[in-house]
Amino acid sequence: MIKVNLINKDMLIACTNISSNVDESKISPVVEAVQRLYLRPILGNNLYDAVLTHEKAYIDSISTDPQVLVPVPAPYSTLLEGYIYDFLINRVAAELVMFLSVTTANGGVFRHSSENGNEATSDELHNIIDLYESRAKVAEMQLQAYLEEHEASFVEYDTEEDWETAPKETVKSRGGWYGI
Repeated sequence: MIKVNLINKDMLIACTNISSNVDESKISPVVEAVQRLYLRPILGNNLYDAVLTHEKAYIDSISTDPQVLVPVPAPYSTLLEGYIYDFLINRVAAELVMFLSVTTANGGVFRHSSENGNEATSDELHNIIDLYESRAKVAEMQLQAYLEEHEASFVEYDTEEDWETAPKETVKSRGGWYGI
């Protein structure tokens, strides 16, 4: 399976209230999880793998020889730039709000505190999460509508795909949605 994060720290910082001092190593696992748990069921296995393959080829070409770029083909770049990035940025931001505010260690779960600010209340955290979740839901609906309208552009997109790992039902719990 191809491993590539479709969004990065700079994209999150530009589009959210996430600070530039957040370590990339804290963001990357959340991006991977959101892609796997939320984006993959929307796109289906084949289209998801195709998007990752095209993005990886582009990223590899930048690191190999920036003079010889392998561009993401037009329908996929439109899908990424117009729909997937917005969905992922907001979905990841919703997950990061809680993820970054606490640390789990041998001694238990600890809340981080700021030296020069006031700690957000639980209600404030949940309001921020709700904001990003709402934006992610709108972006998801726009993504699905785009896929339905442009299905012919993506031979890998299969609306009838029986995706075994897709959740039968989702349940909201404080801080996230979980498939069952």
